[in-house]
Amino acid sequence: MQTRQSDLTEKQLIQEKQNQFPYHYLDVFIAEYRLIHGFEYEHRSYRRACKRLLEPFNGQRILDIGCGDGRFLFELREENAKLFGIDLSEQAIQFAKCFCPKAIFVVADLRKPVNLPPFDYITLIETLEHFVPSERDKILQNLHALLRTGGKLIVSVPNTNQPLSHKHYEHFTPETLEKALKPWFRLEKVTGHARRGWKKMPFNLVHGVCLLGFPFRHHLPLKGLYDWMETYYATHLERCAPMEGDRLIAVFVKP
Repeated sequence: MQTRQSDLTEKQLIQEKQNQFPYHYLDVFIAEYRLIHGFEYEHRSYRRACKRLLEPFNGQRILDIGCGDGRFLFELREENAKLFGIDLSEQAIQFAKCFCPKAIFVVADLRKPVNLPPFDYITLIETLEHFVPSERDKILQNLHALLRTGGKLIVSVPNTNQPLSHKHYEHFTPETLEKALKPWFRLEKVTGHARRGWKKMPFNLVHGVCLLGFPFRHHLPLKGLYDWMETYYATHLERCAPMEGDRLIAVFVKP
């Protein structure tokens, strides 16, 4: 199914333009990208946190909604799981198929029912905020039909500590997130991610040193600083109380 530009909203067109290049994989192929862009540690971290919520891997069926170029499923490619991805963007799905040949990808409009057998897990990784609010209930109803009874929905979204992005319709608090999904899913737990405040100051300081030293990267031990930043982020910034960070990561269950 080819997505027609005329069917997309202004915010969706911004994302579709970005889908012309598989930018989520820059850190995989360009190690120095991690030194330049501090936010990449955050992206790697929330993918890692969401992956943990799917463990142990024992052949379960996992569907990633709004999969884009397949970056999250790329993290699961070596696991014992049956991987599926759905996105509205034909061009993003073409990249996903190249990077994740193990997975099955479908171009689909989730405002309409999708004919697939039920899944054990469905993930919405930085996706819910892209749904047009007036269409969200219909999409969630169709996701409910795709999840088996007792199955889990893993959701990560920006919270209201972050200014609203030009691509997003809404950022969430734990209360508004639970309210949005309550007609179809029961909230099991919600945590915060990407801690704000003084604990982030050492990370920002070291990242600043990396930026200053980048022109001399071939003569400086920046690899050691990168490893320190990775460990520090995972230890001190990855998990926090729901509104102490920039993101919410929640687990919902289909009753």
